[in-house]
Amino acid sequence: MPTPQKLIVPARCRVEKNIVTRVYRKLGEAYGFTLSLGQEVFPTDSLGRGKIKSGFKIIALAEKLGVNPKDGLSYLKTKIGQNIYRGETIAASITSPVDGVIDFYNQKNGELRIKVFLEEKELICGMFGVVDEIDERLGVVGIRTYATLIHGVLGSGRQVDGRLEILHPRKKITEKDKSQIVVVPGTLDEDTIRQASALNIAGIICAGVSTQDGVWQDAGFGVVVTEGVGKAIIGEDILKVLEQSCGQFAILEGQRARLILPSEDQNSMIYIRKIRLPKVIADRVPMSEIGLRIGLSVRTLSPDLGQVGVVIQIDQSETMLPSGKKTVMVTIESKSRKMRLPLENIEVIY
Repeated sequence: MPTPQKLIVPARCRVEKNIVTRVYRKLGEAYGFTLSLGQEVFPTDSLGRGKIKSGFKIIALAEKLGVNPKDGLSYLKTKIGQNIYRGETIAASITSPVDGVIDFYNQKNGELRIKVFLEEKELICGMFGVVDEIDERLGVVGIRTYATLIHGVLGSGRQVDGRLEILHPRKKITEKDKSQIVVVPGTLDEDTIRQASALNIAGIICAGVSTQDGVWQDAGFGVVVTEGVGKAIIGEDILKVLEQSCGQFAILEGQRARLILPSEDQNSMIYIRKIRLPKVIADRVPMSEIGLRIGLSVRTLSPDLGQVGVVIQIDQSETMLPSGKKTVMVTIESKSRKMRLPLENIEVIY
């Protein structure tokens, strides 16, 4: 058995504060860029116009009709798979709020999903930076900028942007959150997904997702999960950064499971101009391993997912668990309590 000083545990990068990095802004089918290589850009600058995917629109069809969810399908004027345009009748007096395709009807909850057509949009830069790359064929602009990155463990959806808003406990998503990135400090449930879809939320960053099917992966908006599958709360290390950044412009990249918080300080251009970046930057910071020692910051993986604390004691000998397995127990201290956990139930964070 190795000594406690040589115990090796997983280590995960969760927050990269104030770094120079390259952010790729996607115009989709571009109509033309309004910038050039090496150009300095500012948050309010336009990068160009293009067509982008707009996700899905969810309509509580059965509820609006006042019928059983199983019967809602029979009321459709436009059938599944057909195009529908803003203002056209869906059923009875219900009209479509968007241009798209009638994609799916859920007979369990009575919700109708419309896949929205590509939308023409002007892409605003949203950050201080320097244009490093332009790919007109793909409609992508690479901007060297100064930002804080938050890395999740899971993610889904295309790149989206918006102001960061925090959804406080027992509060629901409302019209004021439209087109914003909403922080759900707990586990993302189906009710919140429905609210977000109905109100056209840009994206959600949450602690956990339920173990039921992959509803959150097909929600029509970007999602970043900070802790994992199951009941969880966002760890204090990430939550603190999110609270400090409330109201700030943010970019959520679901496929990369990360949130980008560009600096709003114009003086950040000093660092951006000085630092040159390699042509290729890794999409995600890989997991690593580290020797466990007292004083390291860790997060819990079980039984409470996402608790953050500091290692204050490492047992000198193994303990027999109820399962019959022998392991080293580690004591960590969070803001609210002390916990004694098996070595396998924690990972170092930085």
